[in-house]
Amino acid sequence: MRMFIRSLWLSLAVIFIAACGGSDGGAGGSNAGNDATLSSLSLNGAALDQLFQSHQTSYTAGVGFLRSSLKVTATVTDSKATLTVNGKVVASGSESSVIALAEGSNTIAVVVTAEDGTTTQTYSIEVTRQLLASLVETKRTASDAAAGDWFGLSVAVAGDTAVVGANLEDAGGFFNTGAAYVFTRSGSSWSEQAKLVASDAAAVDRFGSSVAVSGETVVVGASHEDAGGSDAGAAYVFTRSGSSWSEQAKLVASDAEAGDLFGRSVAVSGETVVVGAWGEDAGGAGAGAAYVFTRSGGSWSEQAKLTASDAQANDQFGYSTAVSDETVVVGADAEDEGGSNAGAAYVFTRSGGSWSEQAKLTSSDTQANDRFGSYVAVSGETIVVGAWAETTSGTSAGAAYVFTRSGGSWSEQAKLMASDAEAGDRFGSSVAVSGETVVVGASHEDAGGSAAGAAYVFARSGGSWSEQAKLTASDATADDRFGFSVAVADETAVVGAYGEDAGGSDAGAAYIYQ
Repeated sequence: MRMFIRSLWLSLAVIFIAACGGSDGGAGGSNAGNDATLSSLSLNGAALDQLFQSHQTSYTAGVGFLRSSLKVTATVTDSKATLTVNGKVVASGSESSVIALAEGSNTIAVVVTAEDGTTTQTYSIEVTRQLLASLVETKRTASDAAAGDWFGLSVAVAGDTAVVGANLEDAGGFFNTGAAYVFTRSGSSWSEQAKLVASDAAAVDRFGSSVAVSGETVVVGASHEDAGGSDAGAAYVFTRSGSSWSEQAKLVASDAEAGDLFGRSVAVSGETVVVGAWGEDAGGAGAGAAYVFTRSGGSWSEQAKLTASDAQANDQFGYSTAVSDETVVVGADAEDEGGSNAGAAYVFTRSGGSWSEQAKLTSSDTQANDRFGSYVAVSGETIVVGAWAETTSGTSAGAAYVFTRSGGSWSEQAKLMASDAEAGDRFGSSVAVSGETVVVGASHEDAGGSAAGAAYVFARSGGSWSEQAKLTASDATADDRFGFSVAVADETAVVGAYGEDAGGSDAGAAYIYQ
């Protein structure tokens, strides 16, 4: 009996050890170290066609033409397994590097290699990028369009919301007081959701000189508002609840003075708004400034006044502004370091509640009268600066420059020019950036008639940029000024044409591409 019990005990011990994976504690017994599966897989920029499952290895996804790249995030089931995405090693649970997408079909291979170094599993994602020929144009005009409104002078887009400024609209019967219109997307259709006007609208305020949108917040500049003095300027913040918009705040500079033109440019990112005032005189007459405001609850307060470290009279610092998280860019298109009115752009970063100048950007081939800094845009570690009067390809053919940040240093990555550049195109009249996609307006391009205008789409692959498309209005006519304003977010671009005549001479229009 004693031997039987001893034998039984040994048998149970062997079973127990086997169940625990052997004496070395490895998982899976005879399968130890050969788990080559994923526990999760997702795309940044698109959705998989089905819910991810570890045993399912083939997926598809679709993106619009304007999304020229995406990233993959994959997590291995066994922490000791490794993975690659299109041949490049990626840490489990981390985003891959940017994957450029060609038009049509693109295959992304995620390969998991088990701990044993030999067992592998490949997950395949077939991503189809919409063809340029399939890009859909939607033209929108104001529901109350009238001659001379200049609808489309400014545009902005975020998600399913687009905003269009009409700074000469006669809202409430006030001459040139201005308005801004909000459009929302349902499916592939866009409809006017609201017309925004200032609660204290007055003649010639030019509300709508600039617009910006982030989530449920819209900011509208009124560069000629007179509360702080004649043409001191103001900016108004509106918020959405459901489908209704209400004015949350009127922003004015703490040191407002006549002629500041505060509101000539506005930008918003989350709880931060930046307003440019290129006529401000702190560094000399017309040296310019930009003001940062932050929201706490529903209240806004001025956090900082930004000026150039080398400010001089007539630099027009604040003529353009952009913000992305903790980074602000301010254009000074009349700055003279590279020659009279060559222009510059200044980068500021926030630490806590304090802002400091990180860099002054100028083009590698700066010349007098380039107007570098007329328009600026920023997305993450990428800045784009327009120089509409740059002369490489002819008088005022124009250019746009891309800068990238590494650590705290910025370097010029590319100079963008139109493939069909001609004198007087004013390429760089406006710029916008979203991820790896840049849109540049050329408001005086002549393809559809003299100064009908165009916009060009560029995409980045690695560190190289290529022209992807030239956008023109399907009903282009002379003097439309299509491309005077542009905006891009994800798979949507908006192009303003303030001189378009459908609602009357210079009533204006905006074109949405998706």
